[in-house]
Amino acid sequence: MTTIALMFAFSAQTNTTMATSLERDAFSQALTFSIPKLGSTTLYLPSDIRHGDTITGTVITFPEGRNAAAKAKNEDTLSGYVIEIEGKKSNANGVLRFMISAPSPLRMNVLDKSGKVVASQELECLPTIENPWHSFDIPRIGQAGRPIEINGQFDGDIANTQCSLGGQRAAVLAESPRGCIVMVPPNVSAGQMTILENGKSFSAPFNSLSVQLSAPKTTLLKGEQTTVQATVSGFEGLDREAFPIPFELTNQSPGIIRIQGFQGTSKCFSITPEMVKGNVWTTSMGVTAINAGGFGIRGVLFAVGIHALKKNLDKAGFIALLDAFIAAAEAEVAQINKEEADATAAGKKWPNSPEETGRKMRRDILKSFIEKMKLARDLAGDDLGIAKVVADKALADKTVLEVGAELIGLAAELLGYTDLPMPGLGTVLKGAKVLTKSAKIIDLIEKAEKALEAYEKASDLKDKAEKLKDLRDALDKAKKGMDEGD
Repeated sequence: MTTIALMFAFSAQTNTTMATSLERDAFSQALTFSIPKLGSTTLYLPSDIRHGDTITGTVITFPEGRNAAAKAKNEDTLSGYVIEIEGKKSNANGVLRFMISAPSPLRMNVLDKSGKVVASQELECLPTIENPWHSFDIPRIGQAGRPIEINGQFDGDIANTQCSLGGQRAAVLAESPRGCIVMVPPNVSAGQMTILENGKSFSAPFNSLSVQLSAPKTTLLKGEQTTVQATVSGFEGLDREAFPIPFELTNQSPGIIRIQGFQGTSKCFSITPEMVKGNVWTTSMGVTAINAGGFGIRGVLFAVGIHALKKNLDKAGFIALLDAFIAAAEAEVAQINKEEADATAAGKKWPNSPEETGRKMRRDILKSFIEKMKLARDLAGDDLGIAKVVADKALADKTVLEVGAELIGLAAELLGYTDLPMPGLGTVLKGAKVLTKSAKIIDLIEKAEKALEAYEKASDLKDKAEKLKDLRDALDKAKKGMDEGD
């Protein structure tokens, strides 16, 4: 089984107790329990769990060991651990099927051989919604060895579900009534993907994109440098409509290395057809060791947080998010229009510089983006599923990892447009708020909303200036909270 993260040359674990982590990617969630010197056990679940659902998940072990015999021994030990949710239990490498009887958060426990709870994790349970999918929707592309989600009319039981790519079986890992999670086979680049659910069959063309990371050295001395190359292949036969494709590289050893061109620990790329040569896209970047040691880098396609967040929003939350994007984009267009008007009024030709030409092109892109977001908003009333697909396509070229933090940053930028009306500022904050379930972050955003209300009510110039400072401070705190994931 291919692990969720594509990594190389990572440092050895040093912890001595069981570590619990909840990993959510763009299409599924995987709860991983790591046991030093033995390996780990992962429970794959649907990304969307709701009250009243019948849900199926899969438990898979990843034993460690220097040789096959050691791995087999550790596999046997790991198999003694039991996963429990809603009173249902499953050993490692088994299937866990349960019905959610209450809307409250679910508690997942890990039990050892004696039945003692050695780790636990709370799972979010969302409100019940009507299934927005009336048929099946197979994505056009995915990453080899990583899960994808197929939306549609399912029954929540993977026992009735089969999937294949190019005639090769693709493991079905989890299922809810609205979709199933399928692991893309690692060794098939393209073909027909077929889903069979309760006797109903649906097929569509599918490309499996492979990511390879390489470096001459993966262990460095302090101050030593090397080059990392990332290669994505498997673009054969892809239409232009499938692009742009988001790709994220993450520095998983920020205490060991610094990577050229990275802002923080990640860098996002937007792969366009023009960037693909011979069905391959490649990029290289310099790495400098700030401390001695081995390092790890992860490369993931489609790691755009907005897709996972947006998918789980109800109609009201989804529309609030669209309104936030529209307001922020319209404010930016208004600022570009003002720059053009000022230049024209001064008797200057606009654009007359590369920077102004870039802003002009940016305005055209923003206008198209606004139209698509408005279309998605209009469609949301009739078919929420289709509306989200339309929004997906519009957002595909926005390699946004922390959308909420970006929206709050845009809200702060709007304050700089002193000669523009700011009707979109409150909408942007509302859109940012629907993207988080953190009570702490919601509280920070609500404080920013109150600061905005006080600023808008202020009439005295001195008082308005003080309220503006309070508002900026509130926005900075909210953005910092979302950046840090508090």
